[in-house]
Amino acid sequence: MERLEALCRAHGCHLLEARLTGLPGRQRLVLYIDNEAGISHRECAAISDAVLAEFAADPFGEDFQFLEVSSPGVERPLSFPWQFPKHRGRRIRCELVDHTTVEGVLCEATPDGIQVQQVQMQRWIPFTELVRAYVLPQW
Repeated sequence: MERLEALCRAHGCHLLEARLTGLPGRQRLVLYIDNEAGISHRECAAISDAVLAEFAADPFGEDFQFLEVSSPGVERPLSFPWQFPKHRGRRIRCELVDHTTVEGVLCEATPDGIQVQQVQMQRWIPFTELVRAYVLPQW
């Protein structure tokens, strides 16, 4: 895991998750990456090439036959404060520690929390109260 994280950092990205899926002999290594600006196809391809080169002669490289490098997508929660600023102006759904849900437009993101515009009010949500947050699809 540390080697994968280092490869991602070398390309200006954060490794959010790495997992092996599938049956032995047909396993897929899936990497979810992100950065402060948003992930491009070029960054996914560069990390894919770097991972394949790094593990070409390593026994771990024999554990997977397929490699998938992807941005997190809307189905995955925002996990770190640095992920929020690039989503300003988009609708988000927040699940809070008190088991309530807040939906609205992300207005502001600081290292301490986020400001969400609901229908008739703005709400400040400190990260200490946030369990999960999802960007809602715009379609």
